Amino acid sequence: MDNITHGALGIAMALLVAPAGLRKKAALAGLIAAELPDFDVFFFSASDPLFSLQVHRHFTHALVMIPVLAVLGVVLANLFRRLFRRESVWRGMWLPALAAAATHGLCDTWTSYGTHLLWPFSDRRESWDLIAVIDPLLTLPLAVCVVIGWKRARWQPALTGLVWVCFYLGLCLLQQHRAREAVKAWAAQEGHTVERLTVKPSFGNIMVWRGLYIQNGFCQVVCVRPGITEGVRILGTSSAKLLDPDHPAPPIDALPSDSVQVRDVRRFQHFSDNLMGVHPLRANVIGDLRYASRPDLINPLWGIVVDGTQPDRHVKLAVFRDFGDGSTEWLWKRVTGQE
Repeated sequence: MDNITHGALGIAMALLVAPAGLRKKAALAGLIAAELPDFDVFFFSASDPLFSLQVHRHFTHALVMIPVLAVLGVVLANLFRRLFRRESVWRGMWLPALAAAATHGLCDTWTSYGTHLLWPFSDRRESWDLIAVIDPLLTLPLAVCVVIGWKRARWQPALTGLVWVCFYLGLCLLQQHRAREAVKAWAAQEGHTVERLTVKPSFGNIMVWRGLYIQNGFCQVVCVRPGITEGVRILGTSSAKLLDPDHPAPPIDALPSDSVQVRDVRRFQHFSDNLMGVHPLRANVIGDLRYASRPDLINPLWGIVVDGTQPDRHVKLAVFRDFGDGSTEWLWKRVTGQE
């Protein structure tokens, strides 16, 4: 999730469990502890662009790191107090910081990006596909409640915000179920055998969903609008052939099987949850098919650039943010139910 949501959740949990006289002070420790896992965005390698993808949402987001993050949150909060107010507060800070730190990794699993929640016991990237990385309808009411709770040093507004989050996630779960059933019905109508199915919300809303399923070596995309007060509608479909490094095809078929670039493709395959294919407009780009500028298209938002002339140099990372095809207008019309 975005950092505003992480910070608001951390403050809300800190306000909820902090002693009455320490709520404002505990809120700062909660804010810091809840934001700390994302310091992994500063981990990068100048020679290996995929390194940053691999380490983001990795060990810093794991459940086993929660006590460490709580301690760091309290320590850093007291450093700020020493700098600006010449005071330190230690007693009563630990439980609020612990509760706040526990929200970050769990919150990120609500999205589809993937989080190493069970590291070091599992290398699986947990993703529940409930909500987009940014969703104003979740974040804004929570943030308003948190600001009120922090200013008044009260736990009741924080609890109201957390109740809203639970309600909204329940609505996400309902929408996800409706979208999943719609994609299954469409696949059955087309005579497809669904080998694996996932559905995820489109950017910033839970009104339009992107369904993906594997069928006979292809990734099928089905865009669904499971309206809350109306029937389910299919808004568009597309497909692309999956790329499997174990069965080389262009653009990696000419590369040595033990080359650096082929190893990078395998790393990208794990990151993309085995949903990668050649970009339909760029023959040397292997994209993450989970995400696209429009939920009905297969064109990926990001991918890796393979260079057959330099097999032992790392691949390059490419990000595509071209919305010149009317994607924003298209999505807005579908979210609002316009034709």
